[in-house]
Amino acid sequence: MKSEARPRPLPFLSLVTLLFAVLYFISILQSIPQVIEGSGDRPGLLYLVAVLGVMFYLFTNQLATTLRLSRGDRLSWQRMARLSMAYIAIGSLSLVLGQDTVWLAQYLEASSVLVIAWMALMLGYLHSAAVRRFFPPPYAEEASALGWLLYVAGKDPFKGMRLI
Repeated sequence: MKSEARPRPLPFLSLVTLLFAVLYFISILQSIPQVIEGSGDRPGLLYLVAVLGVMFYLFTNQLATTLRLSRGDRLSWQRMARLSMAYIAIGSLSLVLGQDTVWLAQYLEASSVLVIAWMALMLGYLHSAAVRRFFPPPYAEEASALGWLLYVAGKDPFKGMRLI
């Protein structure tokens, strides 16, 4: 059965993940003038537009998901887990490419390692028993941890379940 109490750290943790999404998006925006000056070729500009589009998509999804997460919507749980994994992948790619920091107006620096660690913490927290009990539909029995892992991949553990 669904727990009525929202886990207390959930809003705070989701806001911090939103901060990291903002940092990544702003770092891309700040790099636009440098890329335009340094790259007069069309492929470089198309690459910049593609990266900017992906980061804008991730940022807007992160914002919408953060706002809905505290309501107990399990689709927002799934999206937050997927977005956390996406930012872990982006942070890992940044490390591989040698860009290990994300800057915000040259005052605030966030290491890619810190972003990866925070998103992994959020992903682990989303899979904790207290949080999983907050997201099932009303009157549904608890799904297993494996069921929630499969839900990240798209298999809803409550689909076809009789909800009395």
